[in-house]
Amino acid sequence: MSKIANIRYTVPVKNMDGETVLEFTPEQMSRLNLKCGDTIEWKVEDDKVIGFKTYPTGIIKPNETD
Repeated sequence: MSKIANIRYTVPVKNMDGETVLEFTPEQMSRLNLKCGDTIEWKVEDDKVIGFKTYPTGIIKPNETD
């Protein structure tokens, strides 16, 4: 009788330089409605992350003009 290993893995979140900066479990990805390849845009004020917005895979985020 063989056992099937319960494999736990994470999905890396990489910055624009390709460095892993965060990792989610598949369950967290599902709860956040994220898929591999989505873009996460972080909103940072005073060196603190105060929120984020996601863009689905293949969607180019709009240019911001302030």
